Amino acid sequence: MEDKDIFKAWMAAMDWDGHGGIERAAEALGKGRRAIERYLNGTTALSTDTRLAMTALSQNLRPWDPDGEGLPGVHFSLSIGRS
Repeated sequence: MEDKDIFKAWMAAMDWDGHGGIERAAEALGKGRRAIERYLNGTTALSTDTRLAMTALSQNLRPWDPDGEGLPGVHFSLSIGRS
């Protein structure tokens, strides 16, 4: 799958494939409108950093910090086993 197809699928999954989606993606990824257009046109490859940011955004993760460690506002953790 080409990077542009991956990016288009991500835009659709985020519901950003309609009016105003390019601006929302640019803001969320910390990039300019032209960078988003280049991803969509396939003229710029997706970096690992950008793909990781796409994953974090799709999972509703926040930027990492020592207190929240990037976890979403509501999360669930389960451990099974012996202490």
